[in-house]
Amino acid sequence: MSQDNIRIPDEIAQEVLDLASQYYSEYQDSYTDADLIQIGSEVEIPAELIEKAIADIQLKQKQKNLAQQQQQEKQALFKKIGFGSLVLMDIWGVFTFNQLNAQKSAVKAAWAQVENQQQRRADLIPDLVNITKTYANQEERIVTQLVNAQESYLMAQTSVEKNAAIATVNEAINDFTEYSVSNPQLSSNQLFINLQYELAGTANRLAVERKRYNEAASQYEQSIESFPNVIIAKIAGFNAAEFTD
Repeated sequence: MSQDNIRIPDEIAQEVLDLASQYYSEYQDSYTDADLIQIGSEVEIPAELIEKAIADIQLKQKQKNLAQQQQQEKQALFKKIGFGSLVLMDIWGVFTFNQLNAQKSAVKAAWAQVENQQQRRADLIPDLVNITKTYANQEERIVTQLVNAQESYLMAQTSVEKNAAIATVNEAINDFTEYSVSNPQLSSNQLFINLQYELAGTANRLAVERKRYNEAASQYEQSIESFPNVIIAKIAGFNAAEFTD
């Protein structure tokens, strides 16, 4: 189909005519160099001045267009920088959140090891009770103290209750150890000696796990309180862990 036979749909015909009319109006409102020189001659303006004015105006227009282009490029660059900054902040936020969450998990894992050793220490109480009943049946105070200590530990639910309970357990075990010193029959018994080794072993392991927990808690606390991590910590609700003695 030739160019002359192209049909323009009705829905865009009016738009074509309006745009063509605009072009024609702009054309009618414009002048050629010769037109301006002719008009200038009518008011006795030399042609060279008209040409110089045309060149100056065109230069100004070119500079204006260049300035607008540069401004648009700057705005586009700022938008890219802003978008890039947001992307980097999002990446940093996710990375920091994951890092803090990993440290928080490490603190929980370290505390779980502390509780494991506390549990092992509390689990020795029934053996202590049995040996006390066998070799020091008259010492009901020691037996009662040991039994109550274990019961308080088993009933503890929160970390505060467990800390208080393990303190009671340790106190009961220490009292038992002191009592055993004054009871040769008890202190010379092989079962008691074995229990002493187990108590010492759990005490050492508990001290090690507490040290590891405090180190993990300290590192975690430093992370959530340092800038700019503190921003993510506040938003995500990361709180410092309690230290243990």
